[in-house]
Amino acid sequence: MAKYRFTRVWAMVLTMVGYTAFVLGLVAAGVVVVAGPQAVPGAPALERPAMRAALTVACLLGGVVVGAPFIVVGQLLDAFLDQRVLLARIHRRLKPRRPETVTSPEDIRSRWVSPRATRR
Repeated sequence: MAKYRFTRVWAMVLTMVGYTAFVLGLVAAGVVVVAGPQAVPGAPALERPAMRAALTVACLLGGVVVGAPFIVVGQLLDAFLDQRVLLARIHRRLKPRRPETVTSPEDIRSRWVSPRATRR
């Protein structure tokens, strides 16, 4: 677990950057809705409601388009690391154990010859 700490930190950082971009898109859309033309000096086209709505949608989509890939990559990286841990645990459980030491020749023969063949 400590072996991949750097990668886990980067997975968390990528996810947080994605969420931050998403929230900034929401905040920018809120600023456009509330402040409108006062937020952008010298832009008389923002006074029309259609332009304000288009800019609001653009801010929302910009936050989603920028933030979503970061969130997805961060969560996939974290999922891959979890899969590695789970597969290592499964591998340890399925690994064949070493056979016990055999001392007598009868024990060796009983491992290789079926019990029916020894009855003759």
